This record gives sequence, C-alpha cells and structure tokens, in this order.
Amino acid sequence: LFFGFAVKAPVFPFHTWLPKVLEHGPIVGMSVFLVGVKLGTYGLLRFVIPLLPETAHEWLWLMVLLGSAGTAYGALLALGQTNLRRMLAFASLSHMGVVMIGLFSLNLDGFEGGLLQMINLGIVGAGLFFIAGFLSTRVGPPELGSLGGLIHHAPLMTSAFLIVALAGIGLPGTNGFNGEHLVMLGGYERHWILAVFAGMGVFLTAAYSLSYFQRGFMGEPQSTVVDRVYDLTRSERGIIATLVALIFWIGLGTGPFIQAVRPSLSELTDRVESTVDADEGISDP
Repeated sequence: LFFGFAVKAPVFPFHTWLPKVLEHGPIVGMSVFLVGVKLGTYGLLRFVIPLLPETAHEWLWLMVLLGSAGTAYGALLALGQTNLRRMLAFASLSHMGVVMIGLFSLNLDGFEGGLLQMINLGIVGAGLFFIAGFLSTRVGPPELGSLGGLIHHAPLMTSAFLIVALAGIGLPGTNGFNGEHLVMLGGYERHWILAVFAGMGVFLTAAYSLSYFQRGFMGEPQSTVVDRVYDLTRSERGIIATLVALIFWIGLGTGPFIQAVRPSLSELTDRVESTVDADEGISDP
C-alpha cells in the first residue's frame, strides 16, 4: 500500500519517472498532473496512517529520512538546472519531501501542515508550469543560456513568476507560509531535527527559485531570442490572475480551511495516539 502511494506522490527514491514526464509532457496537461500527483501523499494520510498506525510509528524515522533526503536531493538538483521545466520537476520532488516530514510527524500540526502543503504546492506548481509554457511558446525551451532581461519585454510575466516563486518559498501572506509553518511546528513537536530538515527545504527553495529569477528575468539578455518575448496575453493574464488570487486568498485566510479539516485530522491524531504507547521512545530517533 505504501509503495503504491509513494510512487504516485512521488516520494524519494520512487521518483525516477517524474523528471522525464514533466520535462517533455504538454504544459497544460502537466499543470493538471502536478495537482493529481498530490493524491499520492493524500493516500498516505487517509489510508496508510489510519489503517496501520502502529506500523507508521515504527517506521516513522525511515519515512522522515526519505522525506528529508528527497527534500535535499530534489532541491540540490533543481539548483543545478538551466531548464525551467527540469528545475520544476526536481522542485516538486523536494516539496514532496517536506510534506512527508509533516505527515510522519504523526501529530495534528504535522497533518494539517502536510495537507495544506499538498494544496499549496499544486497551485504553485501549476502557476510555474504555466509560465514555463508561456515562455516555451515564445522562445522554445526556457534555457537560462538564452534568456536574461525578460523584465524589459514581459513585466507582467516577470511579476507573476516572482509572486508564485515567493509563494513556493513560503513568504508570509502567501499560501506557502502557513503550510510550511505548521509542518515545521509539527516536526518540532516530534523532534527538533525534523524542523531543521523542513527549514532546510525552505532555504534551498529560495536558492534555486531566486537564482533562476535573477538569471532568467533580470540582468542582461543572453541571446537575441529574448527579443521575441512579449508579455502575457489576455487569456494568460486570466489564468495567472486566478492562481495569484488563490495564493493570497489561502495565505491570508487559512483559518477557515484549517477549521474545516481539523475535526477529521484530530480524530486521526487521537487514533494514532491511542494505538501507540506514548512513552515508547516518542521523542527520540
């Protein structure tokens, strides 16, 4: 059961299919697909943990190790990419690692943060992939070696990329902040090292996202293809405006969402705690 959902998510090291699919698949399909893959981690939350709480607790440290390894591995590979779509593929793997840390903290804050991050990352991932698609229609593959100075040709697209990237980092006021905060809080309740691993993901996300923004959208043009870039069309503005509205709506109004899911997640937390001996090494790896 775990392996099936882990491949779907994907969780490191069951991720090898993801980069090729996201790099070569159609942009619109991949934007929807990124939302769908979150069902893998949702399956872990709704089936694996409730059905096998004792096993989930026994394997807790292996699960968070996989999550932490995926967070670092995906982010470091994303940092080394020059193609935006490949960067986003590895970024998705890194973010799934953070979700795993939240879920297998096995407490209410971790469950809430993990679930919220599944939704948040679907929105952020869709936004960035749409922007990658818009760039592809203008210049072909969005390679850093052929970009630079896009802000002068497409200021709205540049602003959209920055807003969505900052949401992925977890800037306060955006949808990513509350989810990452709850994941780190839940991790800290289990063991402080989990909060460190989750925080590491935030810093690495900032590194690769802002690096691509600086090199691709700011600075000097690296080739003449940049002259073919034009700003967002009316339909493209509508897509991005919807996603940006969701980013700030969830970021500034997370409370009602949390209140809606808290009863069921509290029940799950009680089930886990009632099944597992609370004194059995719960604070130590």
